[in-house]
Amino acid sequence: IIERDRLTDLVDIARMVPGMTVVDQGPRDSNTLTVRGLNVSSITANDGSNNGGNTVGIYVGEIPLYIDFKLNDMDRVDVLMGPQGTLYGAGTMGGAVLYLPNRPQADQLTYQVRGDVYDLSESSDVGYEGGGTINVPLIKDTLAFRGSVDYLNDPGFIDYNFLVRDAGVSNPQPNFNDQGDVSANLKQKKDANTEKTWSGRAALRYTAERLDGTLTYFYQDQDIGARQINHKAAFGTGEYEAAHRFLEPNSRKNELLALEIVADLGFAALTSATGYSEYTENGQRDQTDLLLTFEYGYELFPSFSAYTRDDADEDTFTQELRLVSTDDGPFNWIAGVFYYDYESNSLSQEFTPGFDQFAVDELGGVQLRPDSLEYYETANSTQKETAAFGELGYEITDDWQVTVGARWFTYKSKITTGFALPLLDTVFDGAPQDSINLTSESSDVDDDDIIYKFNTSYNVSDDIMAFITISEGYRLGGLNSVPPCVLPLADEQNVCALPDETAYKPDKTTNYELGVHSQFG
Repeated sequence: IIERDRLTDLVDIARMVPGMTVVDQGPRDSNTLTVRGLNVSSITANDGSNNGGNTVGIYVGEIPLYIDFKLNDMDRVDVLMGPQGTLYGAGTMGGAVLYLPNRPQADQLTYQVRGDVYDLSESSDVGYEGGGTINVPLIKDTLAFRGSVDYLNDPGFIDYNFLVRDAGVSNPQPNFNDQGDVSANLKQKKDANTEKTWSGRAALRYTAERLDGTLTYFYQDQDIGARQINHKAAFGTGEYEAAHRFLEPNSRKNELLALEIVADLGFAALTSATGYSEYTENGQRDQTDLLLTFEYGYELFPSFSAYTRDDADEDTFTQELRLVSTDDGPFNWIAGVFYYDYESNSLSQEFTPGFDQFAVDELGGVQLRPDSLEYYETANSTQKETAAFGELGYEITDDWQVTVGARWFTYKSKITTGFALPLLDTVFDGAPQDSINLTSESSDVDDDDIIYKFNTSYNVSDDIMAFITISEGYRLGGLNSVPPCVLPLADEQNVCALPDETAYKPDKTTNYELGVHSQFG
């Protein structure tokens, strides 16, 4: 189906799955998954995230990791609706999406070359993609290698028609009735939201009588020209135009090393899934309108414009051990343990070109800040989770079965944040022109809980099954990256978190299903 219907990513998959929606924000932003109307993230443009909204768990093979993978050389993609925390290692609130790549085969040499050229109605250029896959038996019926590589070049279709020509000098709001004034201050960039993506996979698989092991390296590197957005409601642009004053490029790279082993123990199948992933992101955001709303005097500067540069990296280690019974008796069971260790580091730097000169000339400033660095923020966060999960099923009759499940988990999160106001310190307080006086604070939170599942189903006939499911899901709590407030507050508080804003508790949901599955053919 993936090849036949030319499905390329999660957006295409969601179109095929009732009850699942992906808000397509383009490759610049993390697409938010909504399942049966359930979502815990705002449906807005977002940065610095690799989680897809935390509602739906994403698995790459047996490894939980959110990546909106290009669907090249993929065997299938399974979508499981409802919480799955008693069945797989990572807890989920609304469902799970399982990417299942084609695995190396040790019986024959195969290869594939693919390519595509396409046109977008709102773009001035064509897009193309191409790649290939090779499967090589190394030891017949025992050892095999499979590799694939693909490249996508998308031409983009969003025009940025209001970019400032010279930040801090050009007027970002010229007289729009005077085309000469507009041209002198603003410039255009057609089809700005381009995408260039390299993706690939290399896998080595060993099979024996009771053992099947696969070592896989996944890679995806994206270079995006700008955000996929319009400002029709806010600024009166066209449907394919953005009103940002600065381009918002972004580059992100995902790497995953996974070792998956399945061993037949006779009474059960043991699955061990070990994954280590690295994620890096570098981007730029237009901050002009946001800072103007703060009314810190920025609105007095006719040529005011601002942008932020963001850098982030994440390291994640996961280990899951899962036993699945293979007996033919009336009882069946699943039991497993799961460990998750995550660390992220981020740096955000906000610049206001030309404002230091205006502040010295008009607002009583004492010296310039050559780099125009107005705000500086760092964050280091860690999160660890340990969980045990399982299900027990019993066949009351050949047609009637009952399953109960539970998951116990405990986690701990810690974050250290720091922020500085370099332009304020330098321009008004006379600090050195390259100084960054960082104020740092740390917070931590921990919790544990148990969630449950109940399911019963009855085969009314060979083609019809009725079922009832009650299951609980959860999302780990954590800490906000905004540093806690440590100073007396002014009338408005914009750069720090109040005591009740530093942490957020886990989200829990209870899923009720009453339905009928049928198959006619």
